[in-house]
Amino acid sequence: MYSFHVLLAAFFSDAKNEEVTREQWVVGGEPRQVLLSNLVMRGKYPASLDDVPDLIKAAELHLKGRQLPVGTHWMRLYFARAGETITSEALLDNEPDEALQSTIAAMPWATTTEFYSARYFLILQDGLDVSRAIATISQSEQSADETIRRKLMLHGSTGSQARRLVALVPLAFGRLFLTGKNITFPDRAVLSNPKTLDRAEVLLMDDPVFREALRIAKESLQRDTITTEDFAAVARRSAEVKTIIGAQITASRNLENTVLQPSIIHLSDEEHSPRSDQPLVSSKQKPWWKFWT
Repeated sequence: MYSFHVLLAAFFSDAKNEEVTREQWVVGGEPRQVLLSNLVMRGKYPASLDDVPDLIKAAELHLKGRQLPVGTHWMRLYFARAGETITSEALLDNEPDEALQSTIAAMPWATTTEFYSARYFLILQDGLDVSRAIATISQSEQSADETIRRKLMLHGSTGSQARRLVALVPLAFGRLFLTGKNITFPDRAVLSNPKTLDRAEVLLMDDPVFREALRIAKESLQRDTITTEDFAAVARRSAEVKTIIGAQITASRNLENTVLQPSIIHLSDEEHSPRSDQPLVSSKQKPWWKFWT
């Protein structure tokens, strides 16, 4: 399967693989690591393979101005021809990208009465992989926040990205975990620099990490994509959940109709500077989700 080596390189092994090419693209103004399969041809192309239209370049140009949610995404590119019948396909996260499909169909493909096809598979990654963070947090229930941050940095997150993931992902899960308690949640969090004492408020729904974590949490409750135990393990790391549980233990009563104050997320001087905040060397960890190819 032509996608196998790309999946292996993205999530299981950093070893050099002749079946995979690694590139850096800019997608929606943000850097992304892209892992590409080799070109897979079937049938006989009636010209030199050097003249096969560049599907990868078309995809890169198309995605350059596209805003993608944080995290990992996959794409499949395909073109087939048999006489005058052509088929073009561009799937992004299993959804058709009609604009890119039209671009692929309009490329200067060689004509022939025989069948041929060309295809690629690629994965786009960034350091704010919410899905991976959920898996890492759920599997590290007894670990300190710093240990989890370092695990995330081993997978490509910078220090500031890892800190945001560890703070905001449980916050999103925790709110669904506390559903039905008649608790009033704040719509914002406070970013704090303990060295300079600077503070700034941010609206949670404006933050892509919180928004994506909340989407995944809601989807998991609807489709049972995360086990009850793993969901609870993530939610219990929430500052808000800890506040409610701690207050219940101290007061020995059910604290419903509680109004919570905004959570405080501590950032350091270095974490305000992405240039000096580098990820650690990548490691291997099995993802909790699957690609269907």
